[in-house]
Amino acid sequence: MVTYRAEVKKSVKPNLGGSIFFILLLLLVIYILIGSTFFEIQKVEVKGNKFYTTEKINFLADIDLHKNIFKVNLTAASSRIKKLPMIREAEVKRELPSGVLISVVEREPVAFLFTPQSVIMIDEEGVYCRKGKVSEGDLPVITGFSVSIPSEGQAIQNQFLTTALDVVKNLPQGLSSALSEINVDNNKKITIYTLTGIRCRMGFPGNIARKGDVLGQVLDKLEDREIEYIDLTSADCPVIKYK
Repeated sequence: MVTYRAEVKKSVKPNLGGSIFFILLLLLVIYILIGSTFFEIQKVEVKGNKFYTTEKINFLADIDLHKNIFKVNLTAASSRIKKLPMIREAEVKRELPSGVLISVVEREPVAFLFTPQSVIMIDEEGVYCRKGKVSEGDLPVITGFSVSIPSEGQAIQNQFLTTALDVVKNLPQGLSSALSEINVDNNKKITIYTLTGIRCRMGFPGNIARKGDVLGQVLDKLEDREIEYIDLTSADCPVIKYK
């Protein structure tokens, strides 16, 4: 004869007292952290700024000394700093027990752009950084078309500008710094001018890096003769026209 025995599962009662104790302990820790003078901000450090002063960035961050470090809204402080047109990235973080570090990455202008009202500086993403003067930097001037200028810190949307900036980004560093002008005509044909006045026909967009390498080699081998232009429409067959 087989005997069956029913198993009775015992229900586990929640440890209500332990849960309440844990919650109270957590609240006590939070109260101590927020109320303790040990976590009052004593120093705000700014790194990465060149164009903007530390005072300017601190003013926008609006982080009060002697305020509890856990009461600072890091996201809001970072957002305020990013409103500066020359700021590309901004990070604000706590450095326990009493420090705040602000790290910024500023935009690097790569070219000048003429507008009916003024000369402006733009970065490699086409963002309007600020107004400028051609005399204040060794940057090429982009010409050949007109654009609608947005507010500072906003990107300029223009296909011809995109073509010109591709030239800046893809030319060898040594050659890029030796340019005085980048011209893009209505057909998107590119002509660049060196600081010594040499006109270089680059043709249509495409293969700019290769054309730049060939142009650098040609310029290095030029004799002291006056040149009317260098034609690099075909990178494999450069043409030099002497005066």
